Amino acid sequence: MDLQKYDKEQLIKEIEKLRLKLHQNKYLRRNSRVQIPSYSFEESIDLSMEFTIEGKLLKTNKNWQKTLDYGVDELGNLIFTDLVHPDDVHVFNSIIEEVVKKRHQSFINARLITKSSEILHVSGIFYINKRNNINASFHDITSQVNAEKAQTLYYNIANLTLESNDLDDLFKSIHKALCLTIDARNFFIAQFDFKKNTLTFPYIFDEHIPDSPKSFTIERRKGLCEYIYNNKQPQILKESKIKSMILEGDIIQYGPIPKTFLGVPFRTEKGIPGVIGIQNYHDENSFTKRDLELLNFVSAQVVLSVERKINAEKIINQAARLQSIFDSSNHIIWSLNREYELTSFNHNFAYELLKNFGIKPQEETQLQGKKIFNQLSNSQYFYWKEKFDAVLEGKPSNFEVKFKDPFNEKLIWKEIYLNPIFTENGLIKGISGIAHDITEKKITELQIKKSEIRFRRIFESFQDIYFNCRFNGEIILISPSVKDMTGYSQEDVTGNNITNYYLYTKNTKDLLKQLASHRKVQNFEATLITSDGRLVNCICNVRLVRDKDSRQVTIEGVARDITKLKQSNRELVHAKNLAENSLKVKEQFLANMSHEIRTPMNGVIGMVDLLSQTPLNPEQKSFVHTIKRSSETLLTILNDILDLSKIEAGKMTLQLNVTKVSSVFEKVLSLFHQQAQSKSIELSYKIDKEVPEFLLLDETRILQILSNLTSNAIKFT
Repeated sequence: MDLQKYDKEQLIKEIEKLRLKLHQNKYLRRNSRVQIPSYSFEESIDLSMEFTIEGKLLKTNKNWQKTLDYGVDELGNLIFTDLVHPDDVHVFNSIIEEVVKKRHQSFINARLITKSSEILHVSGIFYINKRNNINASFHDITSQVNAEKAQTLYYNIANLTLESNDLDDLFKSIHKALCLTIDARNFFIAQFDFKKNTLTFPYIFDEHIPDSPKSFTIERRKGLCEYIYNNKQPQILKESKIKSMILEGDIIQYGPIPKTFLGVPFRTEKGIPGVIGIQNYHDENSFTKRDLELLNFVSAQVVLSVERKINAEKIINQAARLQSIFDSSNHIIWSLNREYELTSFNHNFAYELLKNFGIKPQEETQLQGKKIFNQLSNSQYFYWKEKFDAVLEGKPSNFEVKFKDPFNEKLIWKEIYLNPIFTENGLIKGISGIAHDITEKKITELQIKKSEIRFRRIFESFQDIYFNCRFNGEIILISPSVKDMTGYSQEDVTGNNITNYYLYTKNTKDLLKQLASHRKVQNFEATLITSDGRLVNCICNVRLVRDKDSRQVTIEGVARDITKLKQSNRELVHAKNLAENSLKVKEQFLANMSHEIRTPMNGVIGMVDLLSQTPLNPEQKSFVHTIKRSSETLLTILNDILDLSKIEAGKMTLQLNVTKVSSVFEKVLSLFHQQAQSKSIELSYKIDKEVPEFLLLDETRILQILSNLTSNAIKFT
């Protein structure tokens, strides 16, 4: 490209075209091998949307809604061209026609309009999806474009300030350059003369002032310029604030009240002699803090120019003042000539040289004219030489570099902007460079990527099914485990209604009511239908999810297969029934046996009673008495067997009666006397005096306890 054939304005346009082409190439490299899975549409960090060929908007992802400030309920009333900057509609239409006609992807760099009328610069891709609709995925490059415009503004105004000798032309040039970056249609520069009590506007362009731009002088009054001067700081004032100050008597407004007013005071060695400002009469949201920072930079340049005219003898100090502006920046700034020799730099650049190359601060005055980059290693030198050569050919460059901090070995990221420096006749005479630290931003991006990878691994390893759907049932996201459980793939399910995949019952019908009332439902049972018609029993935990503004509502949940658990429960119930039946049989057997044995025992006891009534000698009476007591004890044992079945059935009750304590022990003694005597053991009992003579007790149960204890005592003595 022959630069001599272009004037300065044409050259700027060509540079802008090259910059846009660079963004497109970067986007192509970033996206050329990426296939966006269907489940990532909603969670994509890009601005994703789907619309019909006629332009009707069908759906968007969260980031799109957040960035363009539209809610889900507003999408039905939008068509695609409502979101496009009017100047770019024809570009989008031609791209869409090409996508529809050729059925392949197309890329674009253009502008969108948010709900609040903000301009959004995007770089994106269009393609036809399987539903014959158009998918668009945009990357927001607004910050990058704004940064580049701001950088261009900085250099343009800095060069204008250094090269311009006519103050009126300088102000017009500054106004023109400022309008390329922000809405500066209504722009003014005001200067105070405190001795004459006047306020002079050496340059003012206002849509309500005829013959703008022009210059004039008025009496210094209590206006917005005076307010900015008195507060001694840059400010953004909204219409409501201005009206409030008028009512309170803080200011007197002459002429129409602007919707938004930006004012920045001049800062010179003699105080604050003036104010630079822009105002908008139509939109109170037209300016941001970034615009105020840009205006603040412009004000510094205006101060330099005004002081140069007022104090001609200080012209030689302009380079020092410009250096001061450079040094006050957080950026690393430098410039090179065509031989790669340093022509200017700020303190941040010198600090980086000291830190990375060991060049001491006291040598800074000797840096100019040196080929500092020759001190790099061969690989680094050729890397930078390639970048510099491209810029000297008229190709601006924006890239990131990564290196280790020599002090702590931590990784540092810098973003670099390289631009050509032009002479008045359009030739490239050098390179300007700006760098700033983006380490924190890169660390955040890497952490987000790690979190996304970690989430994706967890998500893909789910055995249960995770699902997320809209309130109308449309499935937005589902885990890959749906394939193992139902036979359907994620692509088969996503976008369809969730009611297609489970049995509709009264419980599922009431689910939405329960969610609306309680926001979550736990341990909810549902039956899934697999692709081959099988039924899978599941237990689900479901809840409502809202965005941070409580506008968008989705339903998310986890479904777990409990088919095997259900089968195990059925088997347990069956085993329980068998055990209970066996217990009933045993109870019946014991009851029958106790009744069968008790009948002859009653006969034995009856005969013993008859025998005791016959004439017997004392020894015989003792034997008969023992037989009777033993028979009664045996009958008690039979009753115990019957009681065992009662205990197992939970029907055992105590029979409490007032009983003489000694009679209980007498019965035990009679029962085991013969057994103890046969082992030459003396068996007797003694009742403590503290024990009452009569107690309320169940004699049969007490006898059981004492008999067991006594029997064991005799057995093991």
